[in-house]
Amino acid sequence: AIMGPSGSGKTTQAVNLARKFLRRGVRARFFNAYEITRRAMSSRAALDEFADCDLVVLDDLFKGAPRPSSSRYDSFFAATTELLWRRYDARAPLIITTERGWHDFVSFDAAFAGRVLECSTRVDCGARDRRLDDQRGVRVSANDAVHA
Repeated sequence: AIMGPSGSGKTTQAVNLARKFLRRGVRARFFNAYEITRRAMSSRAALDEFADCDLVVLDDLFKGAPRPSSSRYDSFFAATTELLWRRYDARAPLIITTERGWHDFVSFDAAFAGRVLECSTRVDCGARDRRLDDQRGVRVSANDAVHA
């Protein structure tokens, strides 16, 4: 899992990693986590599409997810869980990017979180948004954004 705040380079790192696999002949697909989960809620075909490739990049896991109090939360949770378990059960490579930390994986699905921790490498992109740094010429940390 590649973790860090918005603008820290998570997606770029994931895409570059996937490109390395593509050059070696591995079939790779890039999915926005919210979009594929939304599609999976209404169509089994989305689940098959997600499962039917060698390597999957799942970008921005948990971003845009409904709050637990939302009426859509249960179906969103079920679809996301099924997507993740399908990759795990097939022992199929999965690159996840997220703004959240490991505690969110545990609260989302502790059994899955344990398996992810067991067989993955965590990459922390740091606590700054490089897009803001570039635009303003100043260094902005995630803590600054919280207290702004």
